[in-house]
Amino acid sequence: MSQDVEFTEAVAVVGMSCRFAPDLDSLDKFWEFLVSGRDSVCEMPDKRWQSYAASSPQATNILRKTTRKGAFLDDIEGIRRRFLRNLPA
Repeated sequence: MSQDVEFTEAVAVVGMSCRFAPDLDSLDKFWEFLVSGRDSVCEMPDKRWQSYAASSPQATNILRKTTRKGAFLDDIEGIRRRFLRNLPA
């Protein structure tokens, strides 16, 4: 969208939500995290690799060459359950 567009009606933001790793589940927490200059990058939790590593020797070999660093949500299983429950049939 071009910045030259002029809006003729008012727009109101009525709500916001966020979820960032590891446990930043509000805009206030996210802002404090940014202001303090913190970093949430860490080693990937082992339980996230287990299903891939157990699938085949080839997968295990590939995982040895894959980065294990990232920023991870604490409750990925809970998020998956909530998301998948809301999918249309």
